[in-house]
Amino acid sequence: MIPQVSFIISVFDQLDYTKRCLSCLEKTLKDKLTYEVLIVDDGSNEETIDYLHSLEEPHRVTFNSERKGFAKNNNLAASRAKGEYLCLFESLFKPFCVNFKNLQHALPIILTKEKRN
Repeated sequence: MIPQVSFIISVFDQLDYTKRCLSCLEKTLKDKLTYEVLIVDDGSNEETIDYLHSLEEPHRVTFNSERKGFAKNNNLAASRAKGEYLCLFESLFKPFCVNFKNLQHALPIILTKEKRN
């Protein structure tokens, strides 16, 4: 099944923020819509890498051997995304949980009004 939304997260260390971000996504979206989470690790420490290796569907992780930066990581993940919409996250921002109703109304505004080709 094609996911409705591809969430893209660029990660460099900050494991606690990354875990909270992923937890909030799951709590907010589980059984509400189809989605995938594309994570690009930008050369994190071993603890973060070990955690990212442990993730399963709907997560897909790419590991950079050298730092490439936020924009290049987003472009890389976007090129691999399967969702109709893209939503970019920065894991360093303190994530907050929103209820699905608010997110559902925000998606067309936050993402794009046109489906990806």
